[in-house]
Amino acid sequence: SDTTQDYAGLFGSIHGATIENLVVDGQVNANSKAAILVGEANDSVIRNCSSKGQVRGVGVIGGIVGEAYDSVILECENTAGVLGGTDSSGASESFAGGIVGSAQSSFISDCTSDTTDSYSALYSEGYVGGIAGNIYETEVYNAYVEGKVGSTSAEYIGGLVGRLQSGQVKNGRFAGTIGASTS
Repeated sequence: SDTTQDYAGLFGSIHGATIENLVVDGQVNANSKAAILVGEANDSVIRNCSSKGQVRGVGVIGGIVGEAYDSVILECENTAGVLGGTDSSGASESFAGGIVGSAQSSFISDCTSDTTDSYSALYSEGYVGGIAGNIYETEVYNAYVEGKVGSTSAEYIGGLVGRLQSGQVKNGRFAGTIGASTS
């Protein structure tokens, strides 16, 4: 719990790693690249993992992974609260997602995010999505989001993906509301 630090989670940063079959329940308070499981994933595989609890930050945050590059996220479930905002200086963009805050050149499949519990809200400024706040050259398949995706000042907000720069989303389902507050 240090709001000045980046790369926060059970694993702050992973490179070329495989993480499987973990259930993580905790509280993460950080600046950016923060999540319950992995702050930043590079060239890694994350499979069959669940996150519970809450993550708070002002930059790139997610329930499972904060920021992913060239990584694969499969069969993961998030019920953690993901609460973010934009830093007061305005120097950093904010990306928040139930599974990943931002993903580049990655593959996400068979993942769910359930924010129906009031403690597990998905709420941020900037780019907000039920699965990902932002994706670039990333594919998302068989994604399911239930609950509320909220913001008072999001630039992009979506039930599944806040901003899809390039890539594709197939077989996604959103069962919830997109709103202006967490209540």
